[in-house]
Amino acid sequence: MLEAVTSGITTVIGWIGDVITAITSTSGDLNQLLPLFAIGIAISAILLGIKVIRSIIWGG
Repeated sequence: MLEAVTSGITTVIGWIGDVITAITSTSGDLNQLLPLFAIGIAISAILLGIKVIRSIIWGG
């Protein structure tokens, strides 16, 4: 049972690695999607920064 779960987790992690490689490598099939992912990550980082600053500021 433990061996099957470990094998399944390893397979899923491999799939995620393949997708990340396809997005980030210059010859990857999903390379054209990199700007869209970057925009989403940047917006999330900005909103997180705003939330942290608002929690630090008195009365926010």
